[in-house]
Amino acid sequence: TIGWNVSKGQLDAVEEGTQVAALDQRWGDQAAFGATACADFLKNGVVRPNSQELLPVTQENVAEARADFESIMGG
Repeated sequence: TIGWNVSKGQLDAVEEGTQVAALDQRWGDQAAFGATACADFLKNGVVRPNSQELLPVTQENVAEARADFESIMGG
């Protein structure tokens, strides 16, 4: 299976091999996009297309994804 969003459960499943990957929406990037897109629209009338790229979390990068997750969650 492949999961959506990063959580402890998703990361554990990727590490254990019961899940092939999780798709990280990268909440920080997603939140930052809203502010700049809104400012661009209000100032220039430009509607920006969604430029978000999902980050696949696999066994190769799950340790880094877990460190990023824990830093965001304060753990």
